Amino acid sequence: MTAAGLGLSLLLLASEGVTFLLSPLITLVHEMGHAVTAWLFGYPAVPAFDFRYGGGVTLQGDRAGGIVLLIYTGLLVLAYLYRHHRLTLTCLGVFTLLYTLVAFSPLHNILFVAMGHGFELIFAVIFLYRALSGWGCRYPIERPLYSMVGFFIVFFNLRFAWQLQFNPVFREMYLMGKGGMDHDFVRLARDFFQTDLATIVGLYGFFVVLTPAIAFLLYRYRQLMVYLFVRLFIFEG
Repeated sequence: MTAAGLGLSLLLLASEGVTFLLSPLITLVHEMGHAVTAWLFGYPAVPAFDFRYGGGVTLQGDRAGGIVLLIYTGLLVLAYLYRHHRLTLTCLGVFTLLYTLVAFSPLHNILFVAMGHGFELIFAVIFLYRALSGWGCRYPIERPLYSMVGFFIVFFNLRFAWQLQFNPVFREMYLMGKGGMDHDFVRLARDFFQTDLATIVGLYGFFVVLTPAIAFLLYRYRQLMVYLFVRLFIFEG
């Protein structure tokens, strides 16, 4: 199943026309990554396609304290529901501490910029995991299709990273930005890490290569993940 999807993804990537048709899917996932991350840290955001310059854009507003309050309220409700379960309370406490440290520091801005491309890899992991495990699949044909889309996202991003790293013309076009806005990797390199674009792109390429391995590890240790979930959130008494 996975091998069939791998072969199909390479065929799709070899056709520029098909790649162009599927690229809106990646754009949508990319902008959803920005929007979801923004909402998690209290910023209303709407993902959209950019019909003027191409690609996508996420419209983000100012931080709304009510959204952050709602998130903390949800954490308090979970803490109350699991007040008799020490392990779950400990995990919730650690998560709340980490969330607070990120939400009220520049780290949440880094995540907002990074999670566009990050969401693409997360979706690739989900698709590849479903191809391997059959989780949520009702028909056999779904597994090679999930594999095809998952590997397509991986190879699409691998080619993107390769071109940014080794194609001077492609890199110069990327550095130009669009509509007066800089692209994500340029912002990460210049505004947050004060390093060159090649370093950020190289690190991203490493995560792209790692993506199928992560999906396989999740599949390999799926029983352990189920056990941990049950141990934390489903218990007697």
